[in-house]
Amino acid sequence: MEKRGRITLKDFAKATGVSTSAISRVLNNKETYCSEQKQQEILALAKKWNYKPNIGYRIMTGMSTDITAIIFSQERVTYSEYNLRLLVELINKLEERGYATYSTVMTEDKERNCKKFFDLERKGCRSFIFIGQPIGNKEMMTYIKKHEYDYIGMNVSYQVNVSSLPEECDKSFNLNEENAFFEYLKIFQKQNIGNYRILMPDPYFNNRFSPFLPDADRELFRKNWVDTPSCEFSDSDGFEERYQNAYSAMRREYQKDPDIRGVICITDYHALGAAHFFHDAGRKVGEDVLVCGMFNTSAARFSLLPIITSGFDIKQTASQMLNHLFAPEPVHVIINPKIIIPRRNQS
Repeated sequence: MEKRGRITLKDFAKATGVSTSAISRVLNNKETYCSEQKQQEILALAKKWNYKPNIGYRIMTGMSTDITAIIFSQERVTYSEYNLRLLVELINKLEERGYATYSTVMTEDKERNCKKFFDLERKGCRSFIFIGQPIGNKEMMTYIKKHEYDYIGMNVSYQVNVSSLPEECDKSFNLNEENAFFEYLKIFQKQNIGNYRILMPDPYFNNRFSPFLPDADRELFRKNWVDTPSCEFSDSDGFEERYQNAYSAMRREYQKDPDIRGVICITDYHALGAAHFFHDAGRKVGEDVLVCGMFNTSAARFSLLPIITSGFDIKQTASQMLNHLFAPEPVHVIINPKIIIPRRNQS
């Protein structure tokens, strides 16, 4: 049977004797009471006719659409160079798979966020990637699971330990930044650096870093911790504020103790501020004092002062996320960083 022109579900029904609703479920790979033989007959016809329902019909009927939404939990999440590079990689890999994408940035208002979510669904999104955990996430996830949409999350919780994750985070990826900090401490130990500082905001230190410390070491690390204020992002991206916060923090610490030989920071921009302070104080960065950051951003890669940093494989992460996005099984992947030491610091 050859078909020309626009093909409808009624054409399938006429050719196979199966209801249009059952045919729709077969074509969308959903459970159906059709026999295996009938399912194969329908799929063979779809291939023979090169059947592709128009996007409007797919949206109207709730069928799969090959459209994915990438959702940032809040504006400050978009200031991360890593997250923006991950966004581009996800879009490219989705396009390779034949998917179109929408992206949006959520707000501090739950009702507005839910409206944004349902707007994405009305535009045809049937799979969702969350970067960070937006306000209203629980309601969104309940709806997604009820409608059997595909989903995956990146850093949807500060807790790396899977046993501590909220129930709605059953398909998630987490960057194990804490692992980088412990690797930095090993570098300090190897070079006999006992006088160092850890620059972190209070919530980060107490919720993400301290819980993973051995009990015997927790008090020691607390003595070396400097509470660096969380950025309010008075500038457009927060980079200048992070730089200045670290510069000021190290100036205060240096006035109290000029023999500091190491600093661990939560971003490369903090590290750059710390490194510039030591340089201005006449200390040779990379020799007299080691400075460590995070995320292998341009601040570290192109700094004239050597900054130790950590990178995460973005291409591999994007591929793994999409593989699990379209798989139904729960998954929790912890991504460990690669420590990147400038050549002039390598021994």
